[in-house]
Amino acid sequence: MEKENKVSFNSFNYELPARYEPIKLLGSGTFGSVISAMDKKTNEKVAIKKLLDIEDIVDGKRSLREIKVMKFLKHENLLDLRDVIYNPSTKNLPVGEIYLINPLMDTDIFKIINHKIPLSDDHVQYIIYQILQGLSYIHSAGVIHRDIKPGNILLNENSDIKIWFFLLVILDSQGKSEKKIH
Repeated sequence: MEKENKVSFNSFNYELPARYEPIKLLGSGTFGSVISAMDKKTNEKVAIKKLLDIEDIVDGKRSLREIKVMKFLKHENLLDLRDVIYNPSTKNLPVGEIYLINPLMDTDIFKIINHKIPLSDDHVQYIIYQILQGLSYIHSAGVIHRDIKPGNILLNENSDIKIWFFLLVILDSQGKSEKKIH
């Protein structure tokens, strides 16, 4: 069995396989926390989102739906789900801990806006174009995101956009779509 890295950032405890070397806390919110880590196997930096304690059926369904949507939807403007880690041996929770492994992005639109980083008209057009491309793809799959906001739109130094945070999505069973998630 692979050894684990146990680390705490503020009040967030992570128990990860030894493959992942935690670096720092990137942020936290209502539904979880995110850290950066080094994937020793691929030698790449990744983001690891720890879903908050799943204590009831609603939390469980929401988490399962996010994983299902992220595994199904593949598009250049959506954040990839590289792996899911399940740790059943924690704090006697009904479900345990779930970690989502994603590529690490440099920042989000919220930080760009708040730091008043100047963007050329071409940058703004490129960013908006990518957001619309990602949303068009999501909607074509019969998915409604429900939480599009600057903090959920990530970008890298090349201004490549990745939409993430699919925890609150609704699967539109009524709409006409090219692909369906079941």
